[in-house]
Amino acid sequence: MRQAMQNVLQSVHVSANPPTPSAHPSTERERLLVSAWKLLGVPYQYGAKGPDKLDCSGFAKAAYEGIGIDLPDGSFNQATGERPLTSIAVLAPG
Repeated sequence: MRQAMQNVLQSVHVSANPPTPSAHPSTERERLLVSAWKLLGVPYQYGAKGPDKLDCSGFAKAAYEGIGIDLPDGSFNQATGERPLTSIAVLAPG
């Protein structure tokens, strides 16, 4: 797993211009992006579940709840059953 992450991180290109949300989101991914943008500026605090402060898994949970999808608490529980990332090329917004 560590080697797979190292391979992915070596090919990461961070954009200076992140995608902006659509004014009229039509797909679930676009709606998720709008939901996440609404949470920007909420302070980070380890272990926080919101609404005043969020940690990384709390941010993901809140963003998905904004489009009607309920995620479990905690990054470990959110990752259970997911497939490992095999290539940076498979990434897409949302």
